[in-house]
Amino acid sequence: RWAASPVARDAWLWLGDNVPEVDPTDMVVVHGDFRIGNFVWQGDKVAALLDWERATLGDRMHDLGFFCMPMARQRHPELMGMLMPADDLVAGYEKATGRDVDLRRLHYYLVYWQYVELAQTLNAIAYLIDRAPVDDVTSLTSYPLISSGTVDLVDLIERYEVGDHAIR
Repeated sequence: RWAASPVARDAWLWLGDNVPEVDPTDMVVVHGDFRIGNFVWQGDKVAALLDWERATLGDRMHDLGFFCMPMARQRHPELMGMLMPADDLVAGYEKATGRDVDLRRLHYYLVYWQYVELAQTLNAIAYLIDRAPVDDVTSLTSYPLISSGTVDLVDLIERYEVGDHAIR
């Protein structure tokens, strides 16, 4: 019964039209849920990473996109993954890997993950309305994310289209 949001539909088509070229020899294992809540800390170092159910082979910018997408930074938009400013993340990544961050490809994954999280939010609200038990209001707190998540998604796509790949 629930029709897809026109923005979600258009973003889905945009994602398909803009998939970055990745050399197969440049593929890495990507986690797919790379966020602070899945880090196990030992002192000030990450000792382990939990929740590997989304893991796959893919673009090395994939997890950085998840870490930097706007929906992952609701409380502190200036901190990527709720940990550090974008410039520090890029410098740390480049120092640790010896590889440059490709801002265009990273920007694509910002759009990708923003879309995925927004689609999950829309699904949660549809579940709440259509199928959830009367006393299940767990998805209700997601409702405000639809508006802000949609605005951020459109902004990310528009900035990508004009070549503004700055992380902000």
